[in-house]
Amino acid sequence: MSVFKGVATALITPFSEGKPDHAALRRLVKMQIDAGVDAVVALGTTGEPATMTKEEKIDVAQTVLDVAKGFIPMATHFLIRGCSGSIRDDFKRKL
Repeated sequence: MSVFKGVATALITPFSEGKPDHAALRRLVKMQIDAGVDAVVALGTTGEPATMTKEEKIDVAQTVLDVAKGFIPMATHFLIRGCSGSIRDDFKRKL
């Protein structure tokens, strides 16, 4: 596993009409890349994961990965109520 150094932005998750706004999220990640950050972090407490379904979390992580891939590293954290490793397994399968 590679460890990154420098500045990592803890991303917010933009919402529109109660759902994650993927277009706004893509713009936000691109803005971070253009600003020269060294990495982005999705779905930490700043990203409001406690308000999302499992599927929404996977989709948000995938959106960030799609934009960041090839430019900067991405880290993610899944905050889940009721501890289950299934979300990690589901995300790995989607990749």
